[in-house]
Amino acid sequence: MAHSANPTRPVFISYRRRDTANVAGRLADRIALEHGEDRVFLDVDSTRVGADVAAEVRRRIRASGVLVMLIGCEWHGPGVTGARLDDPEDVVRIEIEEALRCGVPVVPVLVDGAAMPPASALPRSIRAITRLSAARLRYDMFRHDVVLLGETVRRILDAPAGAGRARATSRVRRVWSRRRRRGARTAPFPRHPADAGPR
Repeated sequence: MAHSANPTRPVFISYRRRDTANVAGRLADRIALEHGEDRVFLDVDSTRVGADVAAEVRRRIRASGVLVMLIGCEWHGPGVTGARLDDPEDVVRIEIEEALRCGVPVVPVLVDGAAMPPASALPRSIRAITRLSAARLRYDMFRHDVVLLGETVRRILDAPAGAGRARATSRVRRVWSRRRRRGARTAPFPRHPADAGPR
């Protein structure tokens, strides 16, 4: 991939370290080749030493052009006291909630045969992702799949400011509007990822 001559909004990669860390790293490298290293947010490499991690993640999501959400076979799996996504302070859940709330387009990516959990198995705050068309990344087809994913990311980033987000998130905005009318609230960001348990 050739480096893009035009500046683009950053790509935020959401993943679980115990589930898709290797894939996240490979994908971040490929996106960086096209858009530049400073246009990819991967928490391990991108968070400044000494920074308030939660505040940094929130700021990065709000400034991002797209959130690429990697879903592996253990993405929704059990945590210490139940499914990790059921925990209001689960870092991955908070990342998705923030993207949906801010109108940042979300691209689900099913890794190595993983399936999207049914809406009934997810917190109401992120159920909208089950209506989104998902991309795939397979170990034995990575070079092929990452090209298709790259094209999807590029189309979103190249869309006129606001236009792409409005189309991609109109349903999500309606969901959040209904939640606000009902008085529903989402959990705040944890003070530090350590407070939220393992990613």
